[in-house]
Amino acid sequence: MMGYCSFDSNSRLQQQIDSNSRLQQQIDSSFNNRSIAAAAADL
Repeated sequence: MMGYCSFDSNSRLQQQIDSNSRLQQQIDSSFNNRSIAAAAADL
């Protein structure tokens, strides 16, 4: 039972890490879009 509980909390932690990764990707892509827009404005 303890092993199962430990595994369960690890799964939740992994899901949290996964959603943080997706959030980081969204931030990166929106930052890239702003950079591209700024570069285009400079041209």
